[in-house]
Amino acid sequence: MANSLRGDIEGLKGVLVALLAGFSIPTTARWWLAIAIGALYGLAFAVVVYLAKGGAKSGDAPYVVPGGIITGGLIGLLVLIWAIRPT
Repeated sequence: MANSLRGDIEGLKGVLVALLAGFSIPTTARWWLAIAIGALYGLAFAVVVYLAKGGAKSGDAPYVVPGGIITGGLIGLLVLIWAIRPT
């Protein structure tokens, strides 16, 4: 049950980061700005998940924040490439 819930939370976090990045990235944005915006949203949601898991007391929680930043940056870049600039 706990592992299934963890996957649902991580998936929901990715979807929310993608939606916010999609609405926040301007159509004239460069690739580095899209990565920065996505990483910022990824950081914000990762901190929420980190604190919900118990912060420093949890064994796997320290990996949530860097993973959220990297995932958010990739999501921001992919949103720019696939959604904002269709070719």
